[in-house]
Amino acid sequence: MLDSAVEIMAARPDAGDAVHLIRALDDDLRARYPGITLHGLRPEDVRDHRLAFLVAHADGEAIGCGAVRELEPGVGEIKRMFVQPAWRRRGVARQLLAALEAQARKLGYVALRLETALGQPEAICLYRSAGYVDIPPFGEYMGNAVSVCFEKRLT
Repeated sequence: MLDSAVEIMAARPDAGDAVHLIRALDDDLRARYPGITLHGLRPEDVRDHRLAFLVAHADGEAIGCGAVRELEPGVGEIKRMFVQPAWRRRGVARQLLAALEAQARKLGYVALRLETALGQPEAICLYRSAGYVDIPPFGEYMGNAVSVCFEKRLT
């Protein structure tokens, strides 16, 4: 588990540590899936008051991030979940996911959906263990052969 205190705070996705983490995520995805089309945040998401973007810090370093945005009324989508490789397998992603779920509840979402891909078995395991259930690909992920989609009802 964690050997350093992790602090998770709200941040703007277009500034500072968030930009650095998103670039690292994009690099990681391009390495796993050459030629992939990235499905990140849209410019309008950054200005949307229903977007929550969180950054995890430990030892003075930005180590992970994640967002929840509105997918449709009452339903949020988890986006841009990422933890720096040196901090993986230490519970950071689980803490980020729980914090995003808490933000989603505050925003009035009753369900969350997300997409990951077959080449990320660690993410698939995390989401299933956190109560997310497999659903058919939705929205921009329909027809994507590597997409794995999930949903969780928030109570």
